[in-house]
Parts: sequence; C-alpha cells; structure tokens
Amino acid sequence: GATACAGSCPFNFTSPEGSSSEGDCGCIPGLTPVDGTCTLCEVGKYKKELGTAGCTECPVNSTSGVGSTSLSNCTCVGGYYGTMGNCTMCPDNSKSAGGSTVVTDCKCNAGYVWDNTTETCSACGRGSYRGNNDTECLACEAGKYSEGEGSAECMMCPEHASSLTGSSALSDCICDAGYTGLNGSNCTACPTGTYKANNGSASCAPCSAGSYNNATGATACAGSCPFNFTSPEGSSSEGDCGCIPGLTPVDGTCTLCEVGKYKKELGTAGCTECPVNSTSGVGSTSLSNCTCVGGYYGTMGNCTMCPDNSKSAGGSTVVTDCKCNAGYVWDNTTETCSACGRGSYRGNNDTECLACEAGKYSEGEGSAECMMCPEHASSLTGSSALSDCICDAGYTGLNGSNCTACPTGTYKANNGSASCAPCSAGSYNNATGATACAG
Repeated sequence: GATACAGSCPFNFTSPEGSSSEGDCGCIPGLTPVDGTCTLCEVGKYKKELGTAGCTECPVNSTSGVGSTSLSNCTCVGGYYGTMGNCTMCPDNSKSAGGSTVVTDCKCNAGYVWDNTTETCSACGRGSYRGNNDTECLACEAGKYSEGEGSAECMMCPEHASSLTGSSALSDCICDAGYTGLNGSNCTACPTGTYKANNGSASCAPCSAGSYNNATGATACAGSCPFNFTSPEGSSSEGDCGCIPGLTPVDGTCTLCEVGKYKKELGTAGCTECPVNSTSGVGSTSLSNCTCVGGYYGTMGNCTMCPDNSKSAGGSTVVTDCKCNAGYVWDNTTETCSACGRGSYRGNNDTECLACEAGKYSEGEGSAECMMCPEHASSLTGSSALSDCICDAGYTGLNGSNCTACPTGTYKANNGSASCAPCSAGSYNNATGATACAG
C-alpha cells in the first residue's frame, strides 16, 4: 500500500527495478565491492552488470580504462588490432597504436611499405629506403647507398666520393674528380703536380710537360709555362719552367742554340758544342743532331775521317758513304780506295777501273783519265806508257815521240818506228805521209 519507494541505495550502489529491500542494492557496472565500498574496476578489467561480482580481466593483448563497464571497452594494446578484446598481432615489420581496430591501422616500420594485396609489409629493396614520414620506397639520392633490404635511410658515401641515384653498395661510391682511391674506400686528394679529371678509381696523373699545378685535389693542371719554356712532368710551380731543349736563356728569353751546338734538357743550362769534325743546325736538341762534316762519317758526333783518296758529303754515317776519288776504286775487303793500275783509269762517274782506249795511255797509278798519244801515233787498249804510242803507217819517229810524215817519193806501210822507205824503181809518190807508192 506504499505511495512511494522510500528506500535509496548507498552512493555507487543501485538495485533492479522492483527491488524490495536494501539487500537488493549492488555496485553499479564498472565498480566492484571492496570492504563494503564500490570501487572502480582497475585498468585492464571491466564489469558489465550491477551486483557484487568482481571485475573481469580483458582478454590477452587488450586493456581497458579504469571503471570499464563492457568487453567493448577492452581495446587492443599497441602492436595488435581488433575489437571486443579479440586482438590480432600486426603483420611482421609493422606496429600499431593502442586501440587499433583494423589491420590497416598497423603502420609499416621504416624501411618497409604496405602491400594491399598480401596485407603485409614488404622490405624496400637494396638501393632504396623509406623513412617514417614517407609513403613509399624511395631511391637513395646521389652520394648515398643502401646495401641491405629494409633500410630506413641511406648511408652517406665517404668524403669526396659520390654515387649514382639508387646505389646499392658501398663500392658504388667512387672518388670525385681531383681525388683517388679504390671504389668504396677513403678518397685522397691528388697531390700538387698531379690531377684527376673524372670520377673513378684511376690514379692521379702527373701534369704534362709544360704545365703545372700548385694545389691539391686538382681536376686539371691550370698553370702553363711561358712561350718557349716547358717543365718536367709532374711540375708543381712556375719555378719548374725552363727553356725547352734546343734553346737557352739569354737575358730572360729562350734563344735557339747556334749552329754546331745543342741542348738536350729543359732548364737554364747553356748549349753544348758538337764534338770535333761534326756540326748541327740551329736549335738542335740532341747529340744525335751533331752530324759529321764533309770528309768524315759516323753518328752521335763520333766522326771518323774517310779512307785515303776518298771523300764524303756532310751528314755521312757509314764508311761506304765515303766515295773514292777519280782514279781509285772501292775495295770491300779492306774498306779502302785502291788506285787504278797503269794502263787504266776511273772517272768520277765510273764504277770500276777501265782500260785506256786505243790511242791513249796512262803511265802512273790512280789516273782519272788516260793521255792521248802524240798526233799520228796510236797505241793498243790498256797502254801504260808513252812509249806504247807508235807512229802510224805513213809516219815515222821513235816510239813515244813526234811522228813525221814520210816525204814525197817515200812511204811507210805499217805502224811502228821504222824509217820511211823510198819508192822502188819504176814507181813514184808525189804525196807526203804515204803508205804506198801509188804511181
């Protein structure tokens, strides 16, 4: 017969509808009785019904806030996803924040990228990377590399080395121009006097003759010697520049070596005289430019006089360049010029000694030409004395002497020194120099 429900449950207690006594009062959901007081369920627990029951543990890998009232309050811990405390571990190489509900809440670790097909995290390949803020795998920038899969960042090449975009190994790092070293190793600056024009592992090259470089790490030899000056390979300063071979400094200017002198090295030295009996042209650069003067033969200024009775042109190098004088002929066995014998001769254009022609003679050795017999006298081929010249028929005289025409009334039929004979009885001759009495 009550007109109202006069009883009230204590703080944090409640009772079902239609309750008839304080004994029906129990702790509200999310609280459990402890020493007669309703106390909030701890973290990781929940209580969904009123009453005196204890709080229930959230399923494994899930948790809840203080005073949770339902299994739905059990959310997955970091690294898991799901609902109602049913939590699944994120795929390998990914993680999630607490409270994640679906697999896409799992974010791939740096170095990995999400694959929608397999719903897994795939490692970025060698030569690429993915940072935490990147949405995809990116190729390593030039000057960097990544050797392994799943890289979160690319490694820097050693100092003074560079690589191409997408490099996948330390060995892809090659030394910059001006520096040298093995691929993937430390790079050392080219020393002064050297340079390296291109990237790579090549050694530093010495500056070429006539150029120099006074800086380390050079990509070219920037210095050039003045006109007619040069420098050795690998020069490092203008002070290394000197006059080029064949020139010597005179009053600060490089001047050509005179005739008969040479200079083979660069620098400030004077010109050297060619050895005796040799000479050279203006500006000669080597002893080999010293050639023998006429009448001598040899090389490198070592000149030997031609054999007796021969001569050579300037610049002759071997004994056979010495040409025998007229009247002499070359003997290959003795390498000397032998005189043509009596009764023979050799002119400048002849290659051997020739016998004197008929009507000529040579009395001495080494004749360049044969002498003519006196007028109206003749000799045999190869005659070697004036006495070989005998008077022709119709003429008389001693051998080798002047020949006189036989007077009229006489004759001489043959060559020789015989006297003219008188015409026989019954014949006559009215001409001088007759060989017979014709009348």
